Amino acid sequence: MRVAWVQNVGDPDAGQRPVFLKAGGTDGFNSERIINPGKDLVVCVAVRKLRIPIARIGMALSRRLP
Repeated sequence: MRVAWVQNVGDPDAGQRPVFLKAGGTDGFNSERIINPGKDLVVCVAVRKLRIPIARIGMALSRRLP
């Protein structure tokens, strides 16, 4: 489990700005927070299944939402 915020710089050539990720979880639950300061947006994803790629899902949502 990550205990620090992680920065994903994205692809500047595609117009993507950096986003920040924070993972958490306990006993069969998993969550991810994604902050996209360029859009003034926060996305939270929580699931009961550990093998769902919620970091990728949250990042894709944060980049696709207006």
